Amino acid sequence: MKPGESGDAGWRRLLSRLGVDMRPGEVRSSVSLFLYFFLIIVFAVTTKVVQKSEFIEQYESKGLPVAYLLVAVCSLPILIVYSQVAARVPRRHLIVGTSVLGVATCVVFWWLFDSPDPWVPVVFYVWISILVVLNVSQFWSSANEIFDPRQAKRLFGFIGAGGLLGGIAGGELTIFVTERWGTRSCLLAGAAILSLAAALVYALRRGHPGDRDLTAGAAGLARLEAARGGLSAIRRSRYLQLIALLMILTAAVAQVVDLQVNSEIERPGR
Repeated sequence: MKPGESGDAGWRRLLSRLGVDMRPGEVRSSVSLFLYFFLIIVFAVTTKVVQKSEFIEQYESKGLPVAYLLVAVCSLPILIVYSQVAARVPRRHLIVGTSVLGVATCVVFWWLFDSPDPWVPVVFYVWISILVVLNVSQFWSSANEIFDPRQAKRLFGFIGAGGLLGGIAGGELTIFVTERWGTRSCLLAGAAILSLAAALVYALRRGHPGDRDLTAGAAGLARLEAARGGLSAIRRSRYLQLIALLMILTAAVAQVVDLQVNSEIERPGR
């Protein structure tokens, strides 16, 4: 038995009662990923409230389609730059760097929202949309590196539950902060939450030192080639094309529903 595995026995017995089949040596990584996912979803929920309220206050819900378009247009160059950085920077440093940037921008926008400049809600809307996608992508890439497919089948349900609880906790935190200090204060709460997530990354990576350089050098280029191969596979497979189409339609419908909900909220008498 490896050091630390005996201490995991209690956790494994507890989790087994919840239907989680966790093996020796998996507790630390699984619980860390659970908490990491929990924190980034709490961050996403708390900042989304500010994102929507500030944008709609300035431009009303009629401006949301333009915001959706700007997110799509701005995502490509940012993701290209991000992929180039990811090919040269160890993953844990990349994740922590992204989180620190997110914390800093939340504080900066909290201050900028006191100004009447109309560009502030637009830039914040676009940036926070992209940042949340980066956070979630980094989470799943870390999980895929730490666990093999067999472990993933057993543990990803438990880890994913962290995101569900994060959505609930994020909503409750938003209500608590908004009622006491106002909606914009959710940015400071989100910054604190994202700081905790960044600190947790180091604790998570400490147990997997071999993974920290996987994004560097040739490994980053290999991922790019794998991505190109994946696009070729989609072009060759009608089944994969239908899945991709379904994902696109799902995203489109979600945006339309979001727009309709916000328009309904703005109607007089609501």
